[in-house]
Amino acid sequence: MTARPATDTRLTPKDYWSGDAFAREVAGVLAAGWIAVCRSEEVAGPGAQKAVMVATTPVLVARREDGAVAALSNVCRHRALTLVEGEANGPVVRCPYHLWAYGLDGRLQAAPFMDGVDLKGCDLPTYAAQEWGGWVFVNLDGRAGPLADLLAPLAADIGPERLAGWTVGFRLAFEHDWNWKVMVENFSESYHHIGAHRDTLQPLWPGGQSDSSASTERWIELRHTDHPDAGTLNVFTVFPFFMLAMSD
Repeated sequence: MTARPATDTRLTPKDYWSGDAFAREVAGVLAAGWIAVCRSEEVAGPGAQKAVMVATTPVLVARREDGAVAALSNVCRHRALTLVEGEANGPVVRCPYHLWAYGLDGRLQAAPFMDGVDLKGCDLPTYAAQEWGGWVFVNLDGRAGPLADLLAPLAADIGPERLAGWTVGFRLAFEHDWNWKVMVENFSESYHHIGAHRDTLQPLWPGGQSDSSASTERWIELRHTDHPDAGTLNVFTVFPFFMLAMSD
């Protein structure tokens, strides 16, 4: 058997089930990219706080008094309790266990009965956060390039001002046993319309007639034929994990 060259980036079956492979992807792909975590309207006013997950990291998204969005660790530095379950609101983030309080910048502001104790290093870790098109994006390792550059093709095709006007209709949450790449791969092709969606999407937008010629190594765009009643279906995937489908 010939070993793969060190520079070979092709996926193998093991990349879809191995815990080691997933750990590498969390650190090298998901933590390194911009991940959409919620809509801006969900943290609309000063003090609004929302718990989200970015890969395997608990994150708290908050709206500061100056209107900027912040992303903080959602784990107390004292005994590692989750700070916020779901949503909260207020000028501080308060741990329900021992009432440690953190500012929306992550700095520890109060720790009851800890006078004289050296609490240096007890601030919450913070992460890069930006808004675009009404979404809040988070980058865990702080090394991702400008979000606007990544989404420039989407801005050219749709425009963030149009997307910013959207509101949340409903949210569907589900657990799945498949690797995250399966979701990205399935979303980014319409070939499966002929089977999985033969009675729904296939009659409207035939999978064999989709056009992906505008795609790049970082960006997938699927254009479908116009349907006289249902209009046009455009599908966008921005790596690593931002997926958007629009019908006009």
